[in-house]
Amino acid sequence: MTDIYVINIINKRERIKKHEKEEVYDMAVPKCKVSKSRRDSRAANWKIKAPGLVECPNCHELIQSHRVCPNCGYYDKEKVVEIKEKSKD
Repeated sequence: MTDIYVINIINKRERIKKHEKEEVYDMAVPKCKVSKSRRDSRAANWKIKAPGLVECPNCHELIQSHRVCPNCGYYDKEKVVEIKEKSKD
């Protein structure tokens, strides 16, 4: 019984030396299988959301909130940008 024990210790030392030379790293292994529905549900939350639109208090056009109105140039009831008229050439 002691001979087997000594052989096991020698084999273990040889394996440790091989690992030190090769720099083998342990990988992360999942504890249990992830089902298809659980795996696919991760991608289910990638949705495109519609932008939050509000009415411009000056010209009543729909604009994105907290932005200068591209139609009239007002922001927070103040004229911020001078809008040039488009020429039809």
